[in-house]
Amino acid sequence: MRFLFIFFPVFIFTLFCYGQNRTDFKDAMEKIHQQKMISGLNKNDENQISGSPYLYKQFKSCLIIKTDHSEIRDMVLRFNIFRNAMEFKQKETILEIADPTLIRRIVFDSCVFIYAPYTAANKIRLSYFQLLTEGKYQLLKMYKVDFKESGNINDVGPVIDSKRFESRQPDYYLRYRSGMAYLLNSRKGLIRAIQPISQEVIDSIQQKKINVHNETELINTVIYINNSTN
Repeated sequence: MRFLFIFFPVFIFTLFCYGQNRTDFKDAMEKIHQQKMISGLNKNDENQISGSPYLYKQFKSCLIIKTDHSEIRDMVLRFNIFRNAMEFKQKETILEIADPTLIRRIVFDSCVFIYAPYTAANKIRLSYFQLLTEGKYQLLKMYKVDFKESGNINDVGPVIDSKRFESRQPDYYLRYRSGMAYLLNSRKGLIRAIQPISQEVIDSIQQKKINVHNETELINTVIYINNSTN
């Protein structure tokens, strides 16, 4: 199955933007190599890879709201986490939205995605995020999938190639309005990201010992922060 980048007339997209999920140059180059290798696989080869690069493998109807506030309804997409791309289908060809920066949000039945800037290794990058909270402060979820390849020797002797997609623990980011998204890797990082804020909110975060890897705790905390700053 082929992946193509095209000029999609409804969106008038002219540029494909790729948001790296890696912070190290070596990792970034390895991911580019993996993408090229996977792009060259035919459909039968793809079926031999265990796991999935998709949030949901099936295409789903969604609402697309563009930055100019115009809407496209009943667009059928799926999110390829590994490629960091929203895909759609034309006949038997899989295509990717060419310029996600023109999209304000993509609304599926159960979740909302935005395309936003974030910092990694002191560089500004772009990525799709699931929007977990609304308000001044937005809690964003970055899904992560790795492609792994290894060779194993069976009982008879020949090497058996093993290729698989593996889901990783998602990262959570905090974003103020339409600004930069900042990785939440500690309670101190969370407090820094919401400055300036009242001491009462800071004390609450410290006393409750918020786990920045616990989605439910983060959602409740960001809702509390938003209610405290209204």
